[in-house]
Amino acid sequence: MRIAAASALVWMSVAPCAWPQDAVSVPASMYERPVAKGRLAAAQGVPPARMFGLEAPRKASLEGLPESARASLLNGAVAVHREAPEGLLSTGEWSALADGRRVWRVAVESPGAASLRLHFTGFDVEAGEVWLSAAGETAAVEAAVEAAVEAKALTGRGPLGGGEFWSASVFGETVWVEYVPPADRTDGAVPFGIDRISHYLPETKQNDPVVAGVERAGRAAAARNQAVAAQGREAASCQLEARCYPEYSAVGSGVAHLRYERNGFGYVCSGALVNSTSQRHIPYLLTADHCIQNDAEARTMETYFFYEANICGGANTEDPPVTSSRVLGAKFLAGGALEAGDYSLLLLSDAPDKAMFLGWTTADMAVGAPVYGIHHPRGSYKRISFGERVIDEELVIGAGEDAKYAPADKYWKVEFTRGLVQGGSSGSPLFNANNQVVGTLTAGPAASEESLCKLEPFEAYYGRFVNGYPRFRTYLEDVEPASLTWPANGAVLPGSTVDFAWSKGTSSDEFKLHIGTTPGGRELAVEDAGNNGFHRVNYLPTDGRRIYVRFFYRMLGAWRFTDYAFTAATGSGRTVTVRVANQLIYPVQVKANGENLMIVGGASVGSREIPVPQTLVVTYEMIRPVVDGSPAGVAVTGYFPGTGAPMGTIPFTITNTTGSEAVFAPVVYNGTGQPVTLVMNSGLPEEQSCHCTAAAGANGLDMGYYPLRPASNVRAVNGGVSALYQNFVAFVEPRTGVLRASFTSLR
Repeated sequence: MRIAAASALVWMSVAPCAWPQDAVSVPASMYERPVAKGRLAAAQGVPPARMFGLEAPRKASLEGLPESARASLLNGAVAVHREAPEGLLSTGEWSALADGRRVWRVAVESPGAASLRLHFTGFDVEAGEVWLSAAGETAAVEAAVEAAVEAKALTGRGPLGGGEFWSASVFGETVWVEYVPPADRTDGAVPFGIDRISHYLPETKQNDPVVAGVERAGRAAAARNQAVAAQGREAASCQLEARCYPEYSAVGSGVAHLRYERNGFGYVCSGALVNSTSQRHIPYLLTADHCIQNDAEARTMETYFFYEANICGGANTEDPPVTSSRVLGAKFLAGGALEAGDYSLLLLSDAPDKAMFLGWTTADMAVGAPVYGIHHPRGSYKRISFGERVIDEELVIGAGEDAKYAPADKYWKVEFTRGLVQGGSSGSPLFNANNQVVGTLTAGPAASEESLCKLEPFEAYYGRFVNGYPRFRTYLEDVEPASLTWPANGAVLPGSTVDFAWSKGTSSDEFKLHIGTTPGGRELAVEDAGNNGFHRVNYLPTDGRRIYVRFFYRMLGAWRFTDYAFTAATGSGRTVTVRVANQLIYPVQVKANGENLMIVGGASVGSREIPVPQTLVVTYEMIRPVVDGSPAGVAVTGYFPGTGAPMGTIPFTITNTTGSEAVFAPVVYNGTGQPVTLVMNSGLPEEQSCHCTAAAGANGLDMGYYPLRPASNVRAVNGGVSALYQNFVAFVEPRTGVLRASFTSLR
């Protein structure tokens, strides 16, 4: 049960469903990731701080959490949201790494926090990496990254692909944020924002503002309030450690601790992986509706597996240790409110190896049948409880006018004779004697730890699995993922042009191909196939090399992928080499005769060998930097006239004057002592803001290219004062188009 007042729960109506006529059962199975099967997971490795022994970065710090914020914690919340420190991004600094890469680093502090989660916006780091790691007050790297052993880099547009998300928790009151850009990104922009912080409070036995519980009809509200005032947020000492019951360890591996964000606060619950009839290990997670009620909340969810005591009777920190396995993000699939059975089915973004996908059944369960539950009380490590089903009783949460009622036939009433459940156990599974999931926890009694441990027997209510089965059936009955069908995995490709084809499966509706010379690489092709079942890719190498294809498919609204490997064809015909020297400061997408050929980085040279065409037309489009979620500057495109009967190596050079119009790329130094916004070609028909702000002392913002005219200028503005840099055409660097502009005063 989530520690929440009944009056604060949001109940949702559910249309009546037809119950299954015959019982349906699915067995459990252990998940072990096949080598050829990929899931959309973040890159793993070591944060720059640990790899290179870096000192602590500059710190952006909040004041200590005020008592007013603590007092505002309602409905059993264990965390409160705070605005990010002012000037957080401008506090960060760039530095060079020993391997030649660059890194941007900042430390974010919220004093007194047990752990922190950061809310990212506008996140789009492409092939770059963002690392979050814990830090202490000292600069000793070993201590600072002790909790980052299982660190994973954030890449692309984040774990769910939308550019907006809550990070995984970092334990401690300070988070180190480290951004390593991709090799072809040489500007000084930070392609994300951090606007909020979720400050998780330490576990405590101090009184919570509000603790919810189950009340039988007729119990006095005053008695309930006395129980509320006595209860803290620490797991009761009489809880049974799951580690002490090794015969349940396999089943317990499918039970998880959940953290999620809602309306300015953070909460904890429990949940469980459930198997599908196909046993394809699609990471469906079952929990309670009063825990996760919609997709917005599911996207904030952080799921911990294997979070348990070190040994039977052994001490464990109240924070999930690095030995646990963490999954970030989920999609809401189906749910039913209290009166419908209090259930939610989610699709996780991933699942850990060696986790049990739990079996389940819709069969009835006799009164007196033995049952057990595995759960995470108070958000702490895994516990277990044993008891039996008793005669059903109407479920009543709260008291007086705030009371909420649910019919007896939607819930299993259970009496535990060993162990108990507490807040944070909500959504955890109830098992029958065959180790099958038969329900999810909704409620138990509110009382102090001392009172809880004296309740004999201990009563709890579980929503029946069969309640949600008509809604779950679409997902749990044999959902088939998409897969490439031609060429066969491992085959030799037929030539430089390949028509890839795939099965769409049963629930996939969008497809992409990334093709490169390393797993996950995309230097050979990045292709969007829409909702088609095939796609032609041209100009693949024909030199017998290994070629890797990452096949993306959007299944049930979440992007997933599978990796395939092929051998390039060995060309026997004549070829021509296209060599492109890109002197712009940003990468360009190059096409040959209208087909994607290659991406050439800024200030780089790229070459591709292709079969000799009758006529060769090369075009390009610069990949513009993204500022505030939109491409900055103007589109820079161009083409080279057709070359008939090409042979050998055909060189092409891209400069700031090669395309349809001359362009310049401002690189600004702001020495005014004030932040300024920048406008290019102010007062001209081509006037355009870069939608960026140059902080005091900033040098080299990511602003894109702009039309170069005889009267081109750059204006720096702060309120009613400004400065104009003009008549600079002669100072624009030839070929690159870079303009280095300095502002020292405003008037």
